Amino acid sequence: MILLPLRMNAEGLPTTSIGIVATCHAVGFLLGCLYTPKLIRGVGHIRTFAVLAAGMAICTLILTFAVDAILWGAVRVVMGFCFAGLITVSESWISERTPQEQRGSVLSTYMLLYKFGTAGGPLLLSYGDITDIRFLLAISIMFSFALVPVSLTRGRSPEISNAERLGFKAIYSLAPVSVVGCIVIGLMNSSIMNLGSPYMATIGLSVGEVAFAMAAVQAGGLASQWPLGWLSDHMDRRYIILGASLFVAAVAGLLLVLPDAPIWVTIVLFGCLGAGSLSIYAVCLAHATDLIPSDQMVAACSTLLFSWAVGSIVGPLVTGYVMSWIGPFGLFILIGLIALMLTGFVIYRLRVRVTNLPEDRDGFVGVPATSPAVVKLDPRFTKDKQPDLQPGTETKDPQ
Repeated sequence: MILLPLRMNAEGLPTTSIGIVATCHAVGFLLGCLYTPKLIRGVGHIRTFAVLAAGMAICTLILTFAVDAILWGAVRVVMGFCFAGLITVSESWISERTPQEQRGSVLSTYMLLYKFGTAGGPLLLSYGDITDIRFLLAISIMFSFALVPVSLTRGRSPEISNAERLGFKAIYSLAPVSVVGCIVIGLMNSSIMNLGSPYMATIGLSVGEVAFAMAAVQAGGLASQWPLGWLSDHMDRRYIILGASLFVAAVAGLLLVLPDAPIWVTIVLFGCLGAGSLSIYAVCLAHATDLIPSDQMVAACSTLLFSWAVGSIVGPLVTGYVMSWIGPFGLFILIGLIALMLTGFVIYRLRVRVTNLPEDRDGFVGVPATSPAVVKLDPRFTKDKQPDLQPGTETKDPQ
């Protein structure tokens, strides 16, 4: 996600092309989430994982042929499909084999490992030339190596059920802020992760500095998620979404007016950007958990993930065009405007409907936007709970 935009930028490709390639990956990711369960039911977890990992390794090698937007776009669609499939296989396998009493700790461990991987990956770019194909060869080796432990597994493959989704109209009537929030987060985060590195390269930062700044985005998201989650457990979670979106808009404004700031300031600001933007998805999910019956939450979370994926498809495409039109700083203009739009919508919803929160609402759980299977690890969704608030109901007591 960081290497390819930097390489395309170094080759002089316009940001519109970079955005299109990023959108192709998001399209493949969405398709992978939708169709991998059918593949798993047909041939099982182990064979599905082997096919998808091999596909990732092959596609990574194809990227070494030439730096071409059309070729890379087509390859990234396949890679997005395979990557989503690998995550779906892994998470459904983990959730199937994890006892109920251990789901919280397993999900936390999985979340930490995932974040450490996404934060540590960019740092490897500081140890070589981004035009050297050895980076891509190393990625291909990693996916090939992942085949070894899975192929040697003797255990029975778990069963996988149909991934149901709750209709957009139904979930919007119950938790509109969650739906809109997930779409907006997809727009912002995909733009930051795919076009943040070309922006920094354009203003003169070295590859190592870009790597640390992009790693700071993930580290900021990891560091802020639990404090914001704790706060959201003690008030209407919409206020947390409101505050985080305002914070993102403010940080985007600072990055816009401080293009020549010292590198440590830029890295800190990108960390703050991740702290605000990457933490909102889990709060949106927790807000939906407060208002939707537990027996519908798996289907609702699938719809919210779909909403996030739609935003991820549109985000890089629009942002790449805006950056080509008004310059690299268009990234932060657009992010700031999108964050302010979310802020305005949350303020509107707070005025329209004051939520009467259920007394037994579950605490915050950090859930990544990876696949529909991950929500089955969430211990909140196994309890019988009915929300106190029905669609269209208004109260005067915010608590």
